[in-house]
Amino acid sequence: SQELQLLLAVMADTGLFEFVHRELSEEVFETSQARQLFNLMEECFQKGELSFSSICEKCPDEPLVNLITTSVISGEYSANTKKFIEDSIQLIKRKELSRQRDYIIQRLKSLGDSVSPEVQKEKDQLLTEKMNIDRSLLSR
Repeated sequence: SQELQLLLAVMADTGLFEFVHRELSEEVFETSQARQLFNLMEECFQKGELSFSSICEKCPDEPLVNLITTSVISGEYSANTKKFIEDSIQLIKRKELSRQRDYIIQRLKSLGDSVSPEVQKEKDQLLTEKMNIDRSLLSR
């Protein structure tokens, strides 16, 4: 997944985690491995112990440790790491905005043609939110 690749790139340069931490929250990580790695990185970051070795020592998921080790040793993310991370963050944010937009559209459809004041107020709020998301998607 894009989220896991992003975190594997951060493992190649753990100094970039602070940037990722500011830009993304745990909720955007869809796979269990990506969420687990993000949480481990965050825990180590909060303790001032963020490093390749501390993450690998604390990770209970052996296949994930092997994946981390393989990707760091291969040097897959060593060239243009910061650019890769910035691009990945933008893609993840777009994906999250698209997901929110899809939810709003489904909610609007479920409200149907009702003209009650409460429903109309909710529709107006949802339409405003959808327009804001559309603007954000266009500007990215």
